[in-house]
Amino acid sequence: MAHQSAQRQRLRVLLLFNQGNKPDRERATGFLRHITAPFNASWDVRLLDTSSHTLRSDCKKALKGWIVDAVVFSEYSMYEDLKTTVPSLRCAKHVIAIDSILPQKRRLHIHLISLDLEQLVTAAVNLLSSRGFGHFAYIGTNEPNEKPYSRKTELVFLANSKRLGIPPYTFKPNDKTGLTRQLSEISDWINSLPKPCGILAYSDNVAQRLLIACQLSNIFVPQQVAVVGVDNHSELCETCKPSLTSIEPDFSQSGFLAGQILANLTDGEMHQEPSPVCISYGLKEICERETTLDLRNSGRLANAILNIIRANGCSNLTVGQIAKRLGASVRLLEMRFKSVTGRTIRSELLTFRCNRLRERIIAEKSPLGELAIACGFKSANSAQVAFRRMFGRSMRSYRSSVAS
Repeated sequence: MAHQSAQRQRLRVLLLFNQGNKPDRERATGFLRHITAPFNASWDVRLLDTSSHTLRSDCKKALKGWIVDAVVFSEYSMYEDLKTTVPSLRCAKHVIAIDSILPQKRRLHIHLISLDLEQLVTAAVNLLSSRGFGHFAYIGTNEPNEKPYSRKTELVFLANSKRLGIPPYTFKPNDKTGLTRQLSEISDWINSLPKPCGILAYSDNVAQRLLIACQLSNIFVPQQVAVVGVDNHSELCETCKPSLTSIEPDFSQSGFLAGQILANLTDGEMHQEPSPVCISYGLKEICERETTLDLRNSGRLANAILNIIRANGCSNLTVGQIAKRLGASVRLLEMRFKSVTGRTIRSELLTFRCNRLRERIIAEKSPLGELAIACGFKSANSAQVAFRRMFGRSMRSYRSSVAS
């Protein structure tokens, strides 16, 4: 036991974290929390701020006469750059990366700690689902430093959508265009989404731009679009209009896990390491704010109305019957539905029936009058008027054009 303690006392650890970055500050705090344990208290730990303009010279000074045993960092490219100017870094026996994208083509003996993206996406979808949203979307980023992380989150989102059987909606604005052009692109995408829709943004910064685009497009948040960010930068989230709901990963836990990995690797004799460890960490909390708090419940009501129309639209369903089923007045439902979708319930019901009628005209050879009644219209004449208004031709003309 005394021998193990002596080995741990000699462990010299270099932390490379950006102290101007909240996640990195918490990672450093989590690691330092771990070394307060009795066996690790004598570890020699040095922390360098990677945002410093004098990082290279700072690193040389920190390692002068000091042999580093382990390095912990969050940015692989920065670590690789430092190794070219500070060769002694290459002597480190243990290297741990936190939330870093490592090159796939190179065989690296680096231990990796990553955020559990499955847990992140599931938490966002569950929150939005509980608020009555049936459509979900993801907005990422193409900024060079963030693109690989954004893509990983997008892939998990797509896998979740496939498992749930819901259509995925994803978007990444062009980072090479100016802010005005980006906002215009985001606005076009938002307008193309089915409403109401819940959107997970890659980060709080991406969510902020999304909210600005919503304001420019006169999209109501959270009635038409609910937004969830990631990181929970409180200063940014609280100053967004409306204030931003955000998921906060447990960055401190990731630093603590780095300390735990080192403790396990250096337990006893410092023998050759096993295969690189890959572990994940979870979420700290979901801080809900105004972008998901629909105090008037418009989003939930609109989604409930749409579900009733999809299930019963081809029967003799009326707006009054929908209101009775939901226990609300027709006027209230119409107001809430229009605030979310921009359409009336009656027009939504009519559109549903016309689309279903068109599908059956294509697929079946039954008399047009029978199909119209089967799709919920009171008569063939009322169906004819609605069909011509929507598609610009009569039902008979449409069938003939499809047949030819």
